[in-house]
Amino acid sequence: MENKRVGKLRMEEIRERILNKVKILSENVLLGPKIGADSAILKTKEVIALHCDPITGAKKNIGKLAIIIASNDIVAIGAKPKFATLCIILPQSSSIDDAEEIQEQASNKAREMNISIVGGHIEFSPLVNNPLVVTTMIGEMLEDYEERFKEFKRIKEKPEEYLIAQIKPLALEATAILAHDYEDKLSGKINKKEIEEAKKLIEELSIYDVGLRIFENKLVIYAHDPTEGGMIVALKELAEFLEVGFKAYEEKMVVLDLTEKILKEFNLNPLKSLSSGCMVCVIKKNKKDEFEEFMKRNKIVHSIIGELKKSGCEIISKEGKIIDVEKESEEEELWKLFSF
Repeated sequence: MENKRVGKLRMEEIRERILNKVKILSENVLLGPKIGADSAILKTKEVIALHCDPITGAKKNIGKLAIIIASNDIVAIGAKPKFATLCIILPQSSSIDDAEEIQEQASNKAREMNISIVGGHIEFSPLVNNPLVVTTMIGEMLEDYEERFKEFKRIKEKPEEYLIAQIKPLALEATAILAHDYEDKLSGKINKKEIEEAKKLIEELSIYDVGLRIFENKLVIYAHDPTEGGMIVALKELAEFLEVGFKAYEEKMVVLDLTEKILKEFNLNPLKSLSSGCMVCVIKKNKKDEFEEFMKRNKIVHSIIGELKKSGCEIISKEGKIIDVEKESEEEELWKLFSF
């Protein structure tokens, strides 16, 4: 292993171990990743969505997560992810092998999702202790975005006509990260089969397929990707964006038994934990039956978890207590583990 490296990779390393893993999948990429090119050049006539996201809470699978997490936010706004750039910062104790593995993970996942990685940057730095990957994702808006955006005003005027829906279980991301990165702490408390099952949840963190389908079928008005802070923060952000209040019910929120079991070992709350793979959506009350029929027909885990209202943000706990969400901490539960 090479130690105490600083700065960019050598040209032959970039050429032979990074760029050879990148495949351009769109004819709209006029200039992609190339030594000596300071920027990518794209040609598109579409309305585009832009998003940037770092991967900071995981130690393994960060290349894969870098594509999944950033693409989720593009899908949640009602756009199709098309292009990505990656900025990979490695600690000095890392090696070119680590850089190559991260790039390979990202490239493989991007290829699966028909996303072109069009540029990026990799370097070693004394300022980080663990690898840091920051992804910029570019997507093209689906056709009905203007009508959906007009609906936001109507939501503010008559919030009682809208429901909150959850798609896929909460805290899948937290569960997968714990199984991969903290397996030694789980061994002896959770059986091996369950740990392996939890590790496989890494493959459930993308909302690409279900997200695009619900927008293409015009089943949702608004969607949000509950990442840091989980459902609690996602609902607070939903209310902030739409300028409304809500009442949601904990007993209606979907959490896997395996998630509850693993998070309990670390004293973590699933409602406040990383939840990529889940979607929090706003649907019209008069579309409820159509929404649920679509979900059941496609065997997608879902639940109607609450409704919008003029003001006040509250969750009714399983015990029947009112949780004032506006007073709840926005801190991610997983960050507690960094003090172990």
